[in-house]
Amino acid sequence: MFLRDAVSRILTRPDVEGAVINGHGNGTVMGFDLISAISPPSAPAVRALITAGSPLRKYSDLLQWGDDAGNLRLITGGWTNFWDPLDPVADPLGPPATWKRGETIPTGGGPGMFLVHDPNTGAETGMPVNDVQVDNVRDSTGGGLRAHNYWDNDAFCAAAAAVISRALR
Repeated sequence: MFLRDAVSRILTRPDVEGAVINGHGNGTVMGFDLISAISPPSAPAVRALITAGSPLRKYSDLLQWGDDAGNLRLITGGWTNFWDPLDPVADPLGPPATWKRGETIPTGGGPGMFLVHDPNTGAETGMPVNDVQVDNVRDSTGGGLRAHNYWDNDAFCAAAAAVISRALR
């Protein structure tokens, strides 16, 4: 609640034109929750959501966390999700909830795993997610769990910077 209230106040300031919400790992869960529950007047000021190494599919599937994307339908930019197939935390978020690792990722059409509801009609549609596959093991440096090391991956950083640049034009 603190995060939602703080970001809502920032987004309604007259000197703030918009913001990009960017999260990594469990920070993607916080970003998703933030935008899902943000006040409808504040949501259009969110120009993009960027998730990297996100466990949201695992939360939704294993923990029965749900599939309601709430007010994500109101953001003015898109949702870009970066994931590495070797990252044990990350998954693509665009495929339907029934998709499992090892299966071919479906392309085009159909609802994704997260849904939005039109408050006027009740119509349910998929929340589009642009999944971008990266190779952190090949493209990053440093130790630790390299497959989850997005921030040392120059290719990821350049792609995320491009999303931010487009969103804030």
